[in-house]
Amino acid sequence: MLTLLQAHEERPIRLSELCRNAGISERTLRSIFKEVFGMGPNRYLHIRRLYLVRAALSIASAHTESVSAIALRFGFSDGGRMASDYHTLFGEYPSQTLMRMPP
Repeated sequence: MLTLLQAHEERPIRLSELCRNAGISERTLRSIFKEVFGMGPNRYLHIRRLYLVRAALSIASAHTESVSAIALRFGFSDGGRMASDYHTLFGEYPSQTLMRMPP
């Protein structure tokens, strides 16, 4: 399952696709995620995509890339909602991450 997630990092993956590839029911998948990660699969996948956005923003150039373009690349169509969730998780807005100079 993790291999499937890594292969599709730049697009949202549906629960049905995870279930089909793992050969398990959605109910079983939800139980596994609750037991292993302490949250449902939708929440886990959302947080995972936020971390991927953060990684992309941290190495991007503010002169050539935008928060919205990077967010879209990872399947976020509502930039305001993404920015709010990002701020809640990381304590800063995506634009602040982008504006920092890469190491």
